[in-house]
Amino acid sequence: MFLTYSCDKTGRYLGISDGYFLYDGDPNWVYCYCLSCWQNAILSLPFIPKDQQLQLLQQKLTTTDAELASCKN
Repeated sequence: MFLTYSCDKTGRYLGISDGYFLYDGDPNWVYCYCLSCWQNAILSLPFIPKDQQLQLLQQKLTTTDAELASCKN
């Protein structure tokens, strides 16, 4: 991963092109995740209903199955 960093009056530029960000309640931190870790972090949030978590996981499984099937062809 190539990382650059700069700061100006409007904020900070981290230069992470393949990162996914999530604010976790601490005003001084924003966390950076890979895609799968970000999805897991979203699903573990307390305000995400468990039935919605199941639905999102089922969608992810369907997407993964479709990707695997396309790789085999």
